[in-house]
Amino acid sequence: MFNNILVAYDESPESGRALLTGIHLAKSLNAKLRAVTVQENLPPYAGYIDAGMPGGTALLRQQAVDCYRDLQTRAQQAAQREGVILTTELIEGDEVQAIVECAQRNQSDLLVVGLHRHWSLFGRLWNHTTHDLAQQLSSNLLVLLCYKMLMSREITPPAVS
Repeated sequence: MFNNILVAYDESPESGRALLTGIHLAKSLNAKLRAVTVQENLPPYAGYIDAGMPGGTALLRQQAVDCYRDLQTRAQQAAQREGVILTTELIEGDEVQAIVECAQRNQSDLLVVGLHRHWSLFGRLWNHTTHDLAQQLSSNLLVLLCYKMLMSREITPPAVS
């Protein structure tokens, strides 16, 4: 059914759920599993950091890389505990474009993403990433909805550590 599964993975609980789903799918389908993490470019105003602290933006970028590499290592360990080999990729750039290019480059036939479902109309306006992915992808897309419950109670996946 699916041979190459790609998971969009970052530090959010929603992508943690997507990762766990990807691991279980890869195991049951005997498929290859890859996770892509996108480090978005710093905003233009980040240049002011260098005015006050030379090399500050480079330090910020390196700290983000270190954080994402650690996140990916923990994801690989979680996959390994399930008997699945997880290959990871860290890309800097626009989130949607980077994920689409990674899916195409790796001939992924399924992309798994987590989506936090906002209750308000305003919140729905900000969930454009999944919509943009659906418009640009030629592969299948599995979207896992993660609802934030009223009364500050969240449904979260088991820890990936």
